[in-house]
Amino acid sequence: MARQLQEELLASGGARDERAETIAAAFAAGDRLTLTGALCKMEKLKREQLLPILQQTQALVAEAMTAKARRMQAAGAAQALAEKKTAERLLTVYKDLQRAMDAANANVGVGHVCGFLASRLR
Repeated sequence: MARQLQEELLASGGARDERAETIAAAFAAGDRLTLTGALCKMEKLKREQLLPILQQTQALVAEAMTAKARRMQAAGAAQALAEKKTAERLLTVYKDLQRAMDAANANVGVGHVCGFLASRLR
């Protein structure tokens, strides 16, 4: 799924959202303040704007898991995640991001989704 999202982004000429990179990098560094700040700013987004950011963040986590499993290099925030987080923690975060996306699709408020992620991504 991560590879598919990455290919779709490249095919559409789009780049990864900077907010997804910020979330992944702050989580990798253990920087709770930056992570919470990024998620708080996203509370004002509409659901349709939030979901692609979460999908891209999940793709970064998937890329990090792949790099860790295959002992290969990844790019940017994915490499930082692969180096600093265990495979178990990456899997948990991947599932938490999926849970957040499922909640957003089920009409849970964006603020609640961001709050959930702020509490889980520590």
